[in-house]
Amino acid sequence: MGSTTFALILLSLISCNRNTFTAAGGLDEGERLGEYYKRGHTWPPKDEEFVPPSDGWRRIMRRRLAQVRRIEDSGDMYNGWVATVHCALTARNFTEYGWAVTRAPQALINELSSSLHGGMATRQLPIESEHTDCIDAEERPLFHNIGNLDRRALMELRPIAEAWVNHDQQDERVHLIGNNAYGLRIYRRGSRLHMQ
Repeated sequence: MGSTTFALILLSLISCNRNTFTAAGGLDEGERLGEYYKRGHTWPPKDEEFVPPSDGWRRIMRRRLAQVRRIEDSGDMYNGWVATVHCALTARNFTEYGWAVTRAPQALINELSSSLHGGMATRQLPIESEHTDCIDAEERPLFHNIGNLDRRALMELRPIAEAWVNHDQQDERVHLIGNNAYGLRIYRRGSRLHMQ
């Protein structure tokens, strides 16, 4: 049993409130709703509960919540709720719309583009080996290893991400540490990328 499965099983067995910690078989829906409302929660969320409470962000997140309600697979729907509620109500956002569009350094874009075109010209790019549930496609994406450009991309993009994260910080600035860069994924005709 994987650690994620174990954590989910454990989570489903534990019922917590502010003063007690008890193991139980789980709450039935009536009990769960009672605890939810007892803690002052409401559904749908109040306007001021969105983070940030801006018109643009609320509009985007209400649209996303409506999309999640239409998901037919219960597991996908659950994952959609978890991700969307986190984005809409608990995760700090750094612009009115959550994410902002910016431009990467042109020299880096040029080198990545040149590397990609060189790889495509060989017509020998491998199919991405790892299956990803968030990609729906008749043909799996291709993968292009960008060699040492991965490290360069991490280094050159970090100041852009740090400026975004710290846009409203006066005292404590967040310093990011590059983790990894995989290369370039080449989506093929008819590919759909699901909400991640």
